[in-house]
Amino acid sequence: MGASDIQALAKKSHAARLVLDFDWSRSPVGSMSAWPPELTVAVQLAFQNKAPTLVAWGSELTQIYNDAFIAVLRERHPAALGQSVRACWADAWHVTGPIFQSVMRTGLATCITDMPITLQTLDVTETRFFDVNYAAIALENGTIGGVLSTCIEITDRHLLQQLDQS
Repeated sequence: MGASDIQALAKKSHAARLVLDFDWSRSPVGSMSAWPPELTVAVQLAFQNKAPTLVAWGSELTQIYNDAFIAVLRERHPAALGQSVRACWADAWHVTGPIFQSVMRTGLATCITDMPITLQTLDVTETRFFDVNYAAIALENGTIGGVLSTCIEITDRHLLQQLDQS
């Protein structure tokens, strides 16, 4: 598994093409040729996944994501690629940060449904709702290399439920 496997996926994926073109040697993740196999497999799984999927790698939680995750990022894309989760999602870090840190520390997966996240977008503050799964990406030596996160935005469903209840 390696960059050639990601190259094959790039024919079908905008995000995969961006990952191939990105200068990872200038990031905490390092050059793609030196990526551990676990990172390459996680990135391949993200690109093959139809749900919005994020790989947050290393102690900096450097972001790599699939095409579906671009809708979650909105105007944060494409600058989010290669950026730390903490920097990209600074407005939500007080909610998501402890979850990422817990998964990195314990290796235990977690699932949160109907998770409210208040975000600042284009001079508007809005609360969006997500169902989110966080899973540890274990390295061969047993340590945790990163987090694989899938999410589904359920803001519309949440708002409809609120209307039905009123």
